Amino acid sequence: MLRPDTKMFVSVLESTKAFNFDPPVLYLRHGDQFRMSERLRGYIKKESRLHYTYSTDGHGFRKTVPSVDSNEQVLIIGDSFPFGVGVADEYTAASHLQRMVGKRYRIVNASVGGYDGQQAFLMAKKISTAQDSPG
Repeated sequence: MLRPDTKMFVSVLESTKAFNFDPPVLYLRHGDQFRMSERLRGYIKKESRLHYTYSTDGHGFRKTVPSVDSNEQVLIIGDSFPFGVGVADEYTAASHLQRMVGKRYRIVNASVGGYDGQQAFLMAKKISTAQDSPG
C-alpha cells in the first residue's frame, strides 16, 4: 500500500545513457512543483520525457475513477502495469474496467509499481483476509 489520500506529480527524466530502461524519476507531492524556483521547474520540464499525476484513496490504493461505493469488489493486484505507471488516474486499466462494470462492483487497484509476484500475492492474501476490507 502507498500513503493514503495523496496526489503525486511525477516526472520521468531523460537519461544520460543511450539505452536506459530504468530512468531517473522525480516524485513530488502535487502542488510542491509550484513551490520550486522557475529555473528548476524549467529544467525539469526540459529534461523530462513524461509527466503525469496519480492519486491514492483513503486506504493507500491507486485511485480508481469514477469512485463507486459497492459491497461487491474486484481486487486488482500487480506491479507497475496494473498500477498504471505513466498515466493519470482516469486512464488506468482499473478505471477503464470501473466504467465498464458501472456501479455494481467497486474496482480496487491495490497494485504497486515495482512489486514482484511474491509481493503481489502477499498483498492479495492480506487484503482478502482482512476484517476491514478495502471498501
